[in-house]
Amino acid sequence: MKLNFDIKCSDHSNTPAYRVWVNSELMTERDFVIPNNQFSHYNFTGFIDSETADIQVESVTPGVTFTYDNVRLTNESE
Repeated sequence: MKLNFDIKCSDHSNTPAYRVWVNSELMTERDFVIPNNQFSHYNFTGFIDSETADIQVESVTPGVTFTYDNVRLTNESE
C-alpha cells in the first residue's frame, strides 16, 4: 500500500528534527528545512505491507510540535 500525508511544524525556523513511525516501525528521521524562510509542509510518501496505518510524527527537537493531515492510503505498489 502507498501511504501519503502532509507533515506540518509549529516552529520551522530552527530546523527541528522529527521521526515518522508507521505501525510502530521507524520510517524516517529528518530535519524540517524550509528554503527561503517560507512556511510550508512536507509530503511524506512511503510503502507499507498493511491496509491500515497507525501514524506517529515524533519531535526530536524539544518544544517543537509536529502534526500531520491529508492521509491517503492507496493500493499501489512501488
